[in-house]
Amino acid sequence: MKNILARGGVEFLAVFLGLGLTLWVENIQSTAKRVDDNNRILQNLYENLELDSTDAEWNMNAYKVSYDGAEKVLEWCFSKQPSNDSMNVYLSRLAITIILLNNSEEYNSLKSSGNLNLIKDSELIRRLHSYYSMIDFVKQVDEMKMKKVNEQFLPFMSNYCNLYGWNPDVNVYKNFFPSFNLTSNPHHEKLSYFASQYMGHNIHAYNTYKDIVKRVSELRKLIRREIST
Repeated sequence: MKNILARGGVEFLAVFLGLGLTLWVENIQSTAKRVDDNNRILQNLYENLELDSTDAEWNMNAYKVSYDGAEKVLEWCFSKQPSNDSMNVYLSRLAITIILLNNSEEYNSLKSSGNLNLIKDSELIRRLHSYYSMIDFVKQVDEMKMKKVNEQFLPFMSNYCNLYGWNPDVNVYKNFFPSFNLTSNPHHEKLSYFASQYMGHNIHAYNTYKDIVKRVSELRKLIRREIST
């Protein structure tokens, strides 16, 4: 009887250990796969951030050009001089609107899969959250100017010039750089209001995009380090 019990105990222990070993191996394999998937997503994220940086630099420079245009328009309003061909260029620059074209798919995949906890660097996780929150904010900044230019400035200017690249019937741009051909002098006080308003918006947006470029550089360093470890 004792032998039977002993043999049964050994068999049970063997089955228990075998099952435990199998589960342990499967857990290791599952974790390894999740880490591999995570690294693949991080690599894609690393590459997407490079595109974000390129687009942000372009947008930053576009806001700088728009700021300079607004400044020239404001100077012209105060001088009350007759319009000239240069004013068409400055008005076009003043009306520049843009939107950030970023890809958040990889970041959203990390969040939805719950794999963010596989990232060892807590600083990287914190900065990722902060960066993509900022991206949402800067898109709102872009859309705010686009709405104001499209719904207020261009309808106002259509009374004083021919506009190219803008369709008032559908209220959208053919492109983000409408061209102006002045036919008469705009109301200086109203035009100076738009110019001063957009100067403030442009410098704020410029500094925001400048910060994005800096953040992307720091994020890419952290991601590169995370993948290598």
